Amino acid sequence: MDEIKHKTGKMLIQLGNAVTWFRNQKMRPMELTSSQSGVIQYIQNHSDEKTTAGNIITRLYLSKPTISKIMKLLEKKSMIERNVDESDFRRRVIVLTEKGVSLETDLRKIDLQTEEILLYGMTEKEKAQFGYLLQMALDNMNTYREGFLRQRKRGKQVQKEIF
Repeated sequence: MDEIKHKTGKMLIQLGNAVTWFRNQKMRPMELTSSQSGVIQYIQNHSDEKTTAGNIITRLYLSKPTISKIMKLLEKKSMIERNVDESDFRRRVIVLTEKGVSLETDLRKIDLQTEEILLYGMTEKEKAQFGYLLQMALDNMNTYREGFLRQRKRGKQVQKEIF
């Protein structure tokens, strides 16, 4: 059983690395990375909201330094703008520029290609099961992470086992 757990974790890391590599290759002509595109797509999908760096950190589970670096790079590439929120001058709202908005179709194509490759050779039932199991694993990790962060925020020594 331990051997299966070890292999599963290793395979998930390899799968994540392979997906990131593929997406980075496809996005190279757009001068984007997989992480940068994730931020752009988050802003696109939440265009009806006032998006802040804090929203992105919370929803994408990325660190403040990572988001800060991505924001600076996307701003430098003229893909986003950070504007002062008129209702709260302490906050900066992130919006896509025309250049950022123009990437939507290409980014969706890359998402579809990625999914097509990942699910190749699977039956509809296997695809559904794969999606279900991935979501369950992701939920487990996010639950663990949230518990870890809550404990750390309270200044408690973080336990090795939260589950």
